Amino acid sequence: MSTTNTMTASDSARAGLEMGTPRPSARSRATRRGVLLAGSALPLAALAACVPGQAGPEQPSASSQPVTVQWMTDWTGGARGDASKQSLPAFEAQFPKIKLDMQTVKSDSYETFSANLAAGTLPDVMLFSGNFFELWAERNVFMDIGPLLRKYRFDKDSVWWEPQYFEHKGKTHGLPYQFTISTWLYNKTWFTRDNVAPPTDAWTTDDLLAAARKLTHAAENQWAVQMQSAPAYAWVWFYANGGDLTSYTQPIRTVLDQAKQLEVLEYAIGLIHRHQVAPVLEGKNAVKGLNFQQGTFAITVNNSAKALATGIKDQFQWEVMPTPRWAGTKNRVTNWNHQGHIVMKVAEQRGHGDAATQFAIWMAGEGGQTIVGRTGGATPVHRKTATSPVYLDGGPPNLRLQLDLLTKKPDQSARGFRIWKHFQPWFAAITPILAQGFAGEISVRETALKATQAGNAALDAAK
Repeated sequence: MSTTNTMTASDSARAGLEMGTPRPSARSRATRRGVLLAGSALPLAALAACVPGQAGPEQPSASSQPVTVQWMTDWTGGARGDASKQSLPAFEAQFPKIKLDMQTVKSDSYETFSANLAAGTLPDVMLFSGNFFELWAERNVFMDIGPLLRKYRFDKDSVWWEPQYFEHKGKTHGLPYQFTISTWLYNKTWFTRDNVAPPTDAWTTDDLLAAARKLTHAAENQWAVQMQSAPAYAWVWFYANGGDLTSYTQPIRTVLDQAKQLEVLEYAIGLIHRHQVAPVLEGKNAVKGLNFQQGTFAITVNNSAKALATGIKDQFQWEVMPTPRWAGTKNRVTNWNHQGHIVMKVAEQRGHGDAATQFAIWMAGEGGQTIVGRTGGATPVHRKTATSPVYLDGGPPNLRLQLDLLTKKPDQSARGFRIWKHFQPWFAAITPILAQGFAGEISVRETALKATQAGNAALDAAK
């Protein structure tokens, strides 16, 4: 997903699921979710017809034969668009015999996947959503790049790696690129003005609420907290409270109606409707035009924290804050998300598999991630780059805290939301109901019950 430098509340919500000039391409355009889900219902025979039959890392060698790799990406605007524009010439300069045909799409890159699959026009490599990874890995449309990763001695320990986005049944199909950390930020100037002590490592959800009561000035449309139903916000408290949204038994069941999950929903929705320290940002009564950059929130969550510096400039002082711990357990969980470059099986069939994998390695390594770190389109997934002055350049001053929150401790962890084969239809079923609950259109208990029922119905239908 593309993220511009100034995110509104609705933009941030879309990012919570966590510009090159396009070269001519006859790619189909459709809607992301609609076509992918429709594509999941394609007969296997039709799909088969579309796709016939650790020492230190070593830099991939330049390809011996000229080849053009088709690369599809939705990094088309703002800091992410800048990264795409810079990456193309930088890669081609290092690999002069590999040319990139960059095919840019705006918000429909995953929707076009099924259309291109059906038309036999898939790109060689694509920035792909983890939400759909297992579904399409099952359908055998991705190339196994594991042997090439061993050939080029790619070191998985050099990056923040989470297998659910790239590995399936012993095969590796891609490498990380877009690494987003749902980062809590606070307006330091606002805290000082209202004589509120800054957040500490020990801060819990109780401390968040106590501070929010002092920071809210609803009459001036200044709100303490941005709180929404998207995964970047309250979902981490499900995990920190010892729960999740689904069971870990088979068959998978939705468990939002259980006690621990209800406790979290009561708190998060209560920030909006009971305590009124957060505005309504979803539903028919949503308040429009609010964002952290313009000083209407004291506290927010953002997936591209560094990129906000351009919009904030010198309006106020701001910093990263620790993700608030769940008060009942004192545990903290920080949300992260990956979107990686997945190499398609058609790349192998075209004789482009080696070159496409070299490109994915470069984009996950110091070459591509230096550009990501410099532009701020995401957090560099390459550890060395993320901890270098390229990324930690002072905007905001304590950005290193974002990385420290990924260190596993007895009371601290980081993870993405759980993804499985039928995640997307389940997610599509519960999302509008959670939004209704956060909008105050239905009660918390009704939100939990309806979301559980809808999620389970979607799971049953997907069997």
